[in-house]
Amino acid sequence: MRIPSRFFTLTLFALLSLCQALCAQNTNIIGAQSNVTDPNYVLIIGDTLSIQVLEETELAASQLIDKDGNIRVSLLGDLPVTGLTVRAAEQYIEKAYIDQEILKRPQVRINVTAYAPRTVTILGAIKNPGKVSFSRDSNNIDIVDAITHAGGFTAVARRDQVTVSRTDVKGQEQSFIVNVEAMISGKTKDKPRSFDLKPGDRLFIPERIF
Repeated sequence: MRIPSRFFTLTLFALLSLCQALCAQNTNIIGAQSNVTDPNYVLIIGDTLSIQVLEETELAASQLIDKDGNIRVSLLGDLPVTGLTVRAAEQYIEKAYIDQEILKRPQVRINVTAYAPRTVTILGAIKNPGKVSFSRDSNNIDIVDAITHAGGFTAVARRDQVTVSRTDVKGQEQSFIVNVEAMISGKTKDKPRSFDLKPGDRLFIPERIF
């Protein structure tokens, strides 16, 4: 018995539709996974967070970490999260729900939906003075990488006397003298082989005195 060609056309159309639906579903899954924040990312003032409690949809919220380092969590009020990793913040909120006898076994999930500007400023004997931005999910950048992004040292730079100024979470000023020349050459001996910059750090590279 000969099967009508129309049957093959309809079958092929159905298979193509199924494939398109499956591909779209996989794309959505991949996209969702790529938007998950690194659980080791350290939260800073100005980050915007999506906060969800599994099976408690009414507690979901989007919150900006304010200038005091707090977010407002449903039924809990203001909680300080600056300086915590994403995972530590999740555990902290879970514990707060349990301690206040609001939920018995909460499962909190946090994602950063918008990152606060994270830059370091490099001035002095550098080819492209100004700000260098951090990559997504990153809380630090190696000093050599930052200087490279800024175009590198000028010919008269004092590479062994790079000053890094930093304001800590308590508002205290700190200052470090970093021998970047030794790090680049590998001749560090007992000295650190790298130095991680944090958001807000200021670098000044002096010129050599001939």
